[in-house]
Amino acid sequence: MIAKMLRTTVICRSEDKEQTLAELRDLGCLHVELSNVPESEAQMALGHRILRISQVITALSDRKPKTDEKIAKTPASELFESCVVAMERLDVLKREVDELNKDIEKLKPWGDFSFATIDELAKSGVHVYLCAASRSEIEKLGDKGTVLMLRPGSDISYFILVSDKELDIREIPRASMPSGRLSLHELEQKKSFLQNEINEKNDFLAAAATQIPRLSHYQQCICDDHEFATNSNNMGDDSQGLCFINGYAPEAKAEELNLLARAKGFAVSTRVPEEEELPPTKLEITKGFRMAQAIFDFIGVSPSYREWDVSIAFLVFLTIFFAMLVGDGGYGLIFLAVSLFVKFKVRPKSEAAVNAVNLFLVLSFATITWGFLTGSFFGIHTSHLPSFMRGLDFFNGDDKDKHVQFICFFLAGLHLSVARIWQAFIQGLRRGIGQIGWMMLVWGNFFMAVNLIVFPGPVQPYVFWLYIGGFALICIFGVNWFHIHEVFDLPFGIIGAFVDVMSYIRLFAVGVSGVYIAENFNTMAMMPLGINKYLIVLTIIILFFGHFLNIALALMAVLVHGIRLNALEFSNHMQIKWAGHQYRPFTKRAESAGLNE
Repeated sequence: MIAKMLRTTVICRSEDKEQTLAELRDLGCLHVELSNVPESEAQMALGHRILRISQVITALSDRKPKTDEKIAKTPASELFESCVVAMERLDVLKREVDELNKDIEKLKPWGDFSFATIDELAKSGVHVYLCAASRSEIEKLGDKGTVLMLRPGSDISYFILVSDKELDIREIPRASMPSGRLSLHELEQKKSFLQNEINEKNDFLAAAATQIPRLSHYQQCICDDHEFATNSNNMGDDSQGLCFINGYAPEAKAEELNLLARAKGFAVSTRVPEEEELPPTKLEITKGFRMAQAIFDFIGVSPSYREWDVSIAFLVFLTIFFAMLVGDGGYGLIFLAVSLFVKFKVRPKSEAAVNAVNLFLVLSFATITWGFLTGSFFGIHTSHLPSFMRGLDFFNGDDKDKHVQFICFFLAGLHLSVARIWQAFIQGLRRGIGQIGWMMLVWGNFFMAVNLIVFPGPVQPYVFWLYIGGFALICIFGVNWFHIHEVFDLPFGIIGAFVDVMSYIRLFAVGVSGVYIAENFNTMAMMPLGINKYLIVLTIIILFFGHFLNIALALMAVLVHGIRLNALEFSNHMQIKWAGHQYRPFTKRAESAGLNE
């Protein structure tokens, strides 16, 4: 169910603002409604810090971790600052090394020499010029001085031009030289020194990569501080020295909030939200189905406060869709093994992670069950499977595809009927009868789809009666003829109901394509063995790659098709727009203990 909310205003003295916010954060029940005020300096500073921590974590994630006990004992805040300094210094060092490499490349044709020596020779009347030119250009320099060829080339030649008089540099092809006037040896020494410093910084950052969990924890602490600063900045002031903050609190927490207010000396005003207000949505899902919250968290949707909690229906049907879309019990066994490993070895602690693992366990068992029903395991032909894994005859005969298609359309009728019956109970007698009419239309579409696609044949008379009766109930009870938009929407709704039923055929199409992909990769993998038994390594590689690809495609199909059937087709019939925003109470989400700040 969706928890009832109360519009809540907390009022305190201006001098008690920080303390009141701290008490509200400790209680953790007020969803703060932010106002449009400019960001404070504290907010901007903390926001910038959060961004920098994200950048550091991203950069460290690309590095191979290297254990260092000293780093492990460094406070998280100090470690973050050190990482920022190291990364900025590393960027500077890399730019300097790049410049040195360019200078070294310029000097390589000349070997190791000193610019000071050239200057000394010039003072004694011997002018030395380092030049680079084509052969034709060199021939024109005969009257300028003596040409000493160092490195002849087909295109460009490097040479020294020696003259007893100073030449106009605009008249000779002088080679490009570094601006620093360091020798090749000095440049390489400097590069070696910088490279050593680069290695030190890289070693430090590799060691810091082992501390990413602590840095993430530290980031959450800064996020908590940022939220506190944001709420403090959003507390309105009046001329009488009072501050206030608006938001929403669950009705069940109202008494607890009032007790805290009396104990800490601030005031609380609560009322039922008005129709135009949009309170946050807090789903209170039955314990056994709480894993459904992981679905909404993943796809990032929430029903509006005044809509309905469909989490159980969402979970039940997504489980069925997942099994049919993946379509292979062998893959289900892999999912189960991974889920059990995470549950009992990794031992996730957050509620969101626990919900996600439990959800995947349920989906894994459903996929394995579907595999046993259909005799589908890693694309292996049923004749090569043990008898208990060969599936039901219903799914293995000549009409197996037709039977799966029938199930798809039956699920369409059942799924959409749940939505319509639900609406019938919600909307009262008159509109409820109209919803029964829509349900009759859905089942008429089911029988029509079966007659057209699964078992082609003449349409039975009762199908027409379903259409006639359903259409009559919709027109009489389901449409307000004084609302023009309902009148115009009616034909589109009738057409859409048929399209929605047909949409469930995707469960068959995607599932059977996954089976064929697995079978074809198995066939391809066996080909090398037919050539030479020592090519078994290639067989293993093909099998691994093929089934890994098929699993990835199956999971994508669940996102594209399984979620869609719930979030679009079912939701349209349920009249849910998913326009809500989740309840997010003001609370401390990270503990500083263990961060060594």
